[in-house]
Amino acid sequence: MFANKTRTLPQIINDISQDQDRKYGLNLTDRKTMANNRSYYVNAKFRNVVATETHVWTNAQNNRHLAPGEIQSLDEKLKYSMEADLKDQFILVEAMTKKGNYLNIKIKPNEHWWSDLQYQMYSRNKFYYVFFFTFVNDKEKLNRKHHWFAIRKTIAEVEAMGDNNDHALITMHDDVCVFNENSFDGKDEGDNLKQYTTMMKLQDLVEMQRFRPDRPDSQDYNINLTFEKCIDNKTQIDFVPIVYQLKYKNLQNKYAEDFERKKGLQPHMLVFDVQKMEVVRHTSILAKIQARRYTRRNEMGFNEYTLTRTSDVFNQKKGFFDQHKGHAGDLASSQIVKYQLSTQYYLPNELKCDPDEDELEFFLRQEPSKATIELVEYNIQFSCCH
Repeated sequence: MFANKTRTLPQIINDISQDQDRKYGLNLTDRKTMANNRSYYVNAKFRNVVATETHVWTNAQNNRHLAPGEIQSLDEKLKYSMEADLKDQFILVEAMTKKGNYLNIKIKPNEHWWSDLQYQMYSRNKFYYVFFFTFVNDKEKLNRKHHWFAIRKTIAEVEAMGDNNDHALITMHDDVCVFNENSFDGKDEGDNLKQYTTMMKLQDLVEMQRFRPDRPDSQDYNINLTFEKCIDNKTQIDFVPIVYQLKYKNLQNKYAEDFERKKGLQPHMLVFDVQKMEVVRHTSILAKIQARRYTRRNEMGFNEYTLTRTSDVFNQKKGFFDQHKGHAGDLASSQIVKYQLSTQYYLPNELKCDPDEDELEFFLRQEPSKATIELVEYNIQFSCCH
């Protein structure tokens, strides 16, 4: 006799997260570059399978009742995890043409300095995969550098890499989309949107990472991006929603109310166009200045957000003459999607701050249970290619 024990999606996500921490651990650089950015992918074909860049697990488990004299149970739960010595070199992504299958992709060459490259997440639609990375240089304590960038590959390119691991996802001659510190001082809204990103060759980004006393253009962990936490690969969306946070180096005031009133310090929800590889829409998600004092933060001092899709994707096809750019025969569409953004705030009457204590250390030691959660929903209407 068999009994089926089904675990919920949050439970299996928690299982994978705990297994990743137990198997791989988290070093200091990982905590800085991966804070709150683990993404979990529900398989497009097998709805009981959840994956990350290193794990593939099911959320169901069959156990047989033990008969007298039996000493073990039948455990048919699928558990696959990548070896620890391979996790910085390879990632698992779900295939597009072979539904339900996974590809093992080599993300970078074998040279030692590529260890500065840290994978974050991927997104895909009918035509492309988009991969997000951070590039970290902590070797120079007085000139630390930290950049976020995205790289796009076609479906055929990614599946060819899955068949042949001699080809890496990223090479020095690839074009990458680098996220900038937006000054929000453009002459109009279009200029402000363009300031979010810059296209360049990876070799140019590597040059920016190198220490040069005559060019102090370090970002020094002033940008943080937050992505969707749980992604359903059955749904193909033509944009990537991103929470963008920026902090200035001259932010010294304890609560920094005067600085936070400046437009540049407001967290923003971004709509990143996969076809154009640029930000096409943004909106401020700044809470009240007084409430920002009590926002739960990560180790780098950024607010902690959780981004979740809460609706199906409504696709409205455009006219016969509106085609996807570069994809003849495929009609362009307008997509409407709803997302929920959650933020934790500590209760003011539970906070007892020592005036001599560092503010960030104080917030990090607070008990998360003594907090309230704010849920805000955003409806995004995205028209591709227009």
